[in-house]
Amino acid sequence: RTTLHWISPPSFVTKDIRQSVNVVGQPNEITVSMEIAYLAHPIDNRTVITISGLSGAIVNGSTVSLLQAAGGNSAESLFCLEGAPATAAWASDGLELRVCDGMELAMFTLYSFKFAITNPDSPRSSGDIKIEANGLQVVTQSSMTKPSGKVENQTYFE
Repeated sequence: RTTLHWISPPSFVTKDIRQSVNVVGQPNEITVSMEIAYLAHPIDNRTVITISGLSGAIVNGSTVSLLQAAGGNSAESLFCLEGAPATAAWASDGLELRVCDGMELAMFTLYSFKFAITNPDSPRSSGDIKIEANGLQVVTQSSMTKPSGKVENQTYFE
C-alpha cells in the first residue's frame, strides 16, 4: 500500500496592491501586502521578490524608499539594497525586493509596506500587476489583487 501526499507549491496567498491617489501627475503612495505559503525554507537574501507591471510610474532614480504600513509587521525594515535598509531597486516597471542579510520572511505572515511614486501625466489603466520570487525560493508569477477590481480612466493602480 502506497500513500501519496500532495505538497502545494510555494505561492503568494495574499498579494494586494493599492494606491492613495488616483489623479494623473500627482504623488501617489502605493501599499503592497503579501503573505507567502508552502515554502521549503523562509525567504532570505538569496531570493528576489519582483513586482512588475507598474509601467508609467515616475520614480526619481533607481532606488525606492520603503515606508511603514499599518499592520505590516515592519516589512519595510526587512528589505535592503546593498546594505541600505528599507530600500528596494526600481526596475523599468516595478520593484525588486531583497531581504536584508540575517533577516527572513516567514510563511503565513502578512507583510505590508508603502512606497512613493508620481502617477503618469496622462490617464491609463494599470494593466496586470504581477508578483514573483526567484532565487533559492521560487514562487511562480501571479497577478496582484487590486482593491476594487476595476480599472477606470483616471485611476492608475486600481
